[in-house]
Amino acid sequence: MTSDYEQFWELGSFALIGHNANRKFPALTFQGLLNQGKTVYPLDASLDEFEGHKVYKSLADLPGPVEGIIVEVPKDETAAMVKEVAKTEVKHLWIHLGTDTTEAIDIAEKAGINVRCGTCAVMYVNGTGLHKFHGWINKLFKKY
Repeated sequence: MTSDYEQFWELGSFALIGHNANRKFPALTFQGLLNQGKTVYPLDASLDEFEGHKVYKSLADLPGPVEGIIVEVPKDETAAMVKEVAKTEVKHLWIHLGTDTTEAIDIAEKAGINVRCGTCAVMYVNGTGLHKFHGWINKLFKKY
């Protein structure tokens, strides 16, 4: 049986929110999703293009709907991003390891969003090296 975390990555389309001006854009998550054949739209108000892909400035600018949203911004920006997610109809949210806050989680839950946090997105979408080992350890301890 797949976990709630694994089910998130079975979705077909994603918005990936980063903030390159304050923290390097989440390239490993982005590439991992593309390599799996997923539709992924990068969002970052500080970039126009990332690895040859158009970057959108806001969720409202996306060219189509998404099933899940991944937030990989600095921790002090997470709650503001989750407030934006809560204004959409998206009900699946991933907050990257170490960037979640109680406020962000509360906002998501009050909006009826299934929020996943406390673990690294990359171990699910890029099964190589350290991330593969990290995933194996988490499976061993039933945290995957």
